[in-house]
Amino acid sequence: MMLLPGLISLAIPALSAAELSLVSFDKKFDSLIASKKPELVGEGYSWTEGPLWVDSLKGVLFTDVEEAVVRLYQEGDVTEFLLESGGVALGDGGRKEVGANGLALHPSKEDSHLYLAQHGLRQVARLDISKVSEDGTVPASAFQAIATEFNGTSLNSPNDLAFTCDGDLLFTDPPYGLTPKGGEDKDELSDLGFFGVYHVAAKALKDPKSLPASPTLLYQHISRPNGIGVSPDGKWLYVGESGNDMRWLAFEIKSTKPFTVGEPMLLVDTEERKTATETEDGGSVDGLDIASDGTIFASGPSGVYVIAPPKGYPKAVPSSDEREVTAAGEPINKTLGSKVLGKIEIGVPVSNAHIGADGYLYMTGTESLWRVKLSSSVKPASCSKALR
Repeated sequence: MMLLPGLISLAIPALSAAELSLVSFDKKFDSLIASKKPELVGEGYSWTEGPLWVDSLKGVLFTDVEEAVVRLYQEGDVTEFLLESGGVALGDGGRKEVGANGLALHPSKEDSHLYLAQHGLRQVARLDISKVSEDGTVPASAFQAIATEFNGTSLNSPNDLAFTCDGDLLFTDPPYGLTPKGGEDKDELSDLGFFGVYHVAAKALKDPKSLPASPTLLYQHISRPNGIGVSPDGKWLYVGESGNDMRWLAFEIKSTKPFTVGEPMLLVDTEERKTATETEDGGSVDGLDIASDGTIFASGPSGVYVIAPPKGYPKAVPSSDEREVTAAGEPINKTLGSKVLGKIEIGVPVSNAHIGADGYLYMTGTESLWRVKLSSSVKPASCSKALR
């Protein structure tokens, strides 16, 4: 086990896992999970998010959003890795969440920065990990802003991040980081008046002088855009929509230069999704990760849902299903009809999931960190030839 000198170490006791279980809807699910049940490996935080395996640290970074701390899990131990992760002091502006939320690494080894969705500064930024001191602090100048505004107006609070294999950055921008302590997230808190999905070209990331960049708005008619990811074959952009319109959306990637997407489709048929996600344990659709074969591990109410990659072409929404609409009231007419194979039951709201290079799926949410051992056939997604 490697520990970073000078950082606070939180030894993990033997923890109870009474609520943890696996729920199979399809025999394919049984072939993907090697554990008999998930394992609780850390607790006692505020609201955990953004799990990310980092090879150089031999562990998983995850964010503690309300405490504005990025923590590091290494086998059997948790340390405070980065303080004031949102770029501002705790409690700034009376807001509930001022820390970083989603984390990501660039697919190119030439760019070793840690990318952060910072609620505090309402921006996407990157950080040279080597600049983090032993006590978890960094100079303010260590954060380089990537995206701060759209058409001259401040972003809401970037939430989750993903990269294409071309090195393009994609991110979601809901209002959660604007929520005051003791209050609720409301549309009126947004300066923009909408909550979008954005793109920053790889070319801009290569030229520090061009930063912060002007992001391109890909789609805006989503009530609360949240988790985001790209299929390994480069055909689909997935977005988790939280809030009242709780669902997983899929956008066909029409072009990569310039990067454009089609109209939203359902990833999973309405009735199947509602049946799979029915629970009294709370939570909503949130972050997601994608395996090399296209299998989607999507967090949601009381657990992580394992969704089969889409097969074939989109089809019309079944006539028997209730017709869903976008935030603009436009009907969603097509679905990929992907199947929910099973659920990793946690029993409380789960915020995100990430496939680690050590063969575990790491899951965050409420005040804890969990993991489950995956079968050897499940690998983190790598860049597809289509986007190289």
